[in-house]
Amino acid sequence: MKSCKIIAILLGCLALASCGPKTRLEGTIDGADKRNVAIWKLNVNNLTLVDTVKTDAAGHFRYNVPVSEGQPEFVYITYGGRQLAELLMQNGDRISVHTDTLGTACEITGSEESLRLQQVNADFAAFRQRFDGLTAAGENASAVQEYIKQYRACVRYVMENPTSLTVIPVLYQRLDAATPIFSQPTDALHFRNAYEALVAVYPESRFVKALKKETETREQNLALVNQIGEAEEAGFPDLSVNDIHGQRALLSEVKAPLVLVCYWNAVDAGGKVFNTEVLLPLYEELHPRGMEIYSVGINANKADWAATVNGQKLPWINVNDGLGTSSPTLVTYNVDSLPALFVIADGDLKGRIEDVSSLAAIRREVRKYLK
Repeated sequence: MKSCKIIAILLGCLALASCGPKTRLEGTIDGADKRNVAIWKLNVNNLTLVDTVKTDAAGHFRYNVPVSEGQPEFVYITYGGRQLAELLMQNGDRISVHTDTLGTACEITGSEESLRLQQVNADFAAFRQRFDGLTAAGENASAVQEYIKQYRACVRYVMENPTSLTVIPVLYQRLDAATPIFSQPTDALHFRNAYEALVAVYPESRFVKALKKETETREQNLALVNQIGEAEEAGFPDLSVNDIHGQRALLSEVKAPLVLVCYWNAVDAGGKVFNTEVLLPLYEELHPRGMEIYSVGINANKADWAATVNGQKLPWINVNDGLGTSSPTLVTYNVDSLPALFVIADGDLKGRIEDVSSLAAIRREVRKYLK
């Protein structure tokens, strides 16, 4: 008897669970008699097909959308490959949609969040129409003003609707793949405020979790921008490459009145001769007077480079990123031939030494900048 009671209790619990609030979507699509309508969910970065539903002769359909408690879903209705409606559905919603096969004049009832989302999309579409029209007419100054107005409107919306998931598509609005509306490093603050407000309401939402990652990325970028802004301004392109000991060596941290930046190839016979016949004598003569050499090895095999540096006992700063001719340091100083020499004096790039054929020619050029 006891086991029967236990089974009865379990069945009762299951029955209660099955009677939980369902999320129901119904709609009427004028002109879509007995046709298939597709229901999609947004999976952060892509759409996932949930199901297809056939309308009746009046274009009417019903569907129970799976939406978990505390995890609202962005749901799309499409017909013939055309998006008819975008909804933000919460567990237990009863939403009704009325539109046509073109998605014009879409009417939504039963969901305040979906109505907010509809307005957000309409406002952005109107902005794009104005912006594109001004750009096409060559009125760039006016187009910029439209962009600024849209940015301010988005900031205001995010601040005024802190607990609505509709702020997420607002935060991700963009003109194109390379031009987000929130494009400033300091916008990380808006992302942080939005995340903290939303995570308190929807801690399990995958959209909020994705927002956290984006927020952290933007905060890292902001920190980097602040570091660059606080750094002492240099009058030359900086280099940051590992030295012979595997330690990061920044060109901007070389404390010398004059720095000779040298690009060379450690496995090239000419590069080795250049070290012994030109750089070593020059270093012995002018290093006591304040000259330092920052030597960049352009070699993919760092072992070969290190063997040459140690074998020749080169006493200056020797660095190599191990990327050979793919090294971005070559682009930084526009190096097209080796060896290449550049003079940095008193914190400014004075230029490239064009004649590297003899010690005398290089000495004359370097001495100009040594006091």
